[in-house]
Amino acid sequence: MKKLFLLLLTGLLLGCSSRDMKLIDDANEMVDSHPDSALYILNKVENLGRLSDEWVAKYWTAKATAHQKTGQALSEDSAIVFAMDYYANEQPVDSSRLIKTKVLAASYYYWTGDRKRGAQLMKMAFDDGKRVGDVALQKMMLHGMAEFALMDNDQKASRRYVEEYGRLCGGDANNVRLLNSLAICCSVWGDNSASETIFRRIENCVKRSPDSLFIWQTVMRNHADILLNTGEVDRGIALHNRLLGHYRQAGMAENISDCLFSLSYGWLLKGDKAKAREYFNLAERTDTPHDEFSSTTAYNFMAQKMVLDYAQTGRYRIVDIALYANKMRGEAIYKEAVASARERSNQLLREHELLLTLSRQRQFIFFLLLSLCLSAVILCLVFYIRRRRRLIEKKDEEAEALRKLLADALQSSGNDDRFVKKIMLQQLGIIRHAASNPTTANQQLLQRMAAIASRKVSVDYLLDWDDLYKTIDSLYDGYYTNLRSRYSDVLNEREIQLCCLLKADFSTKEISFVTQQSVRTVYQRKSSVRQKLNMEEKEDIAQFLS
Repeated sequence: MKKLFLLLLTGLLLGCSSRDMKLIDDANEMVDSHPDSALYILNKVENLGRLSDEWVAKYWTAKATAHQKTGQALSEDSAIVFAMDYYANEQPVDSSRLIKTKVLAASYYYWTGDRKRGAQLMKMAFDDGKRVGDVALQKMMLHGMAEFALMDNDQKASRRYVEEYGRLCGGDANNVRLLNSLAICCSVWGDNSASETIFRRIENCVKRSPDSLFIWQTVMRNHADILLNTGEVDRGIALHNRLLGHYRQAGMAENISDCLFSLSYGWLLKGDKAKAREYFNLAERTDTPHDEFSSTTAYNFMAQKMVLDYAQTGRYRIVDIALYANKMRGEAIYKEAVASARERSNQLLREHELLLTLSRQRQFIFFLLLSLCLSAVILCLVFYIRRRRRLIEKKDEEAEALRKLLADALQSSGNDDRFVKKIMLQQLGIIRHAASNPTTANQQLLQRMAAIASRKVSVDYLLDWDDLYKTIDSLYDGYYTNLRSRYSDVLNEREIQLCCLLKADFSTKEISFVTQQSVRTVYQRKSSVRQKLNMEEKEDIAQFLS
């Protein structure tokens, strides 16, 4: 029983593991095209701790990939480092999976603030991509390394990565966003010439770039603001006027407000305070807040600083305020993304705990039902064994009664009680005769005997009670006739038969065998006879009737 229980338990665990592995496989197949669905599937995995390291690595790789694809922070995906180490040590090495996990681990280190380690992993993944000839992977790595270098103010490395990325992705037209970031950084680093060159390269792609809208809304406005800030005020104003006409024609209210404010700043630099006030008022009326960091808040902050700077020096640097605002916005976005990832991780943990609870409840119910079924089987076996034992005991008793009858019959001499038993055995001997001569008639007789043994028909079909009654009368001075005449209205036929057999000195077990009744039934018939004849419970029936 213990082995059976362990076998069933093992089967249940294997079934759960197979289900979890199927879910992980399904998630890996769709994570690139449908990351949201992949996350939904991964959240259904219940017994990750019972899986091998191979499946655990697949699980965390798929989850981190889905988070990255959906634009979520990877700050809670620390297990991707385990996956990376697993694929690094697995033999043979799966280069594709190893590179992928290096990229994801680099993103994890970035989101946790360890940018140096993240940049190292990016570089390693890029080298791996070059070695295997994976261009798409190289582009992704260059883009990430360029962003890391820009954040670390590494001008030389960032320019190298951006230029190499441009060559791989098809030129400037497909490299607008990275070039824009590089141009701004060059200006901040004081390399205005490089910044100007990059902006012109971008603007030359405005008609053929897939990011042409981004060029109009962001790149050219950044260029115009940098021109104002670097002293080329007339060029900056001219470019802003060009952008203002484009924005008004396209109905871009938000961009119009930003452009008007920049024009106000430009005219203030030229010393035309009236025009500066005019554009500033237009900007305030046109402003359309679009998120929690609305332009109105930024304008109020910058306007206050500009007034102070102008009052003290007659000039001010808007770039300092813009950089500060961008920094605050970037930090807020960063914190929001990390907090969102943490909340998402906690939510997934709670959901996973709920799934584990449900799984334990299902297992408990399964084992409870299994225990009930095993208990029912055991009870049925016990009942069957006891019933079979009782039947064997009964057959043993019947065999013993038959042996006693045979012994008494063999010892009979003259007209005594044993003579009745001998006649009874002679009638029962018909069975042996029928069995030794298998004719059609004899087979029918045997079937009737079988029916008697199974209680389906009365034993009267075999025993000839009329002959037995005559024998009883002959041996015991008309005992049967007197019994019938005196008590036929009191006793029924079965009870008269019982009285005759008792008179012939049949024991209770012998009567049970001859009449094919249970011993209990014979005792009940005896009690019934005593009640009808008003006898004591232990008084001898045959002696009373004699």
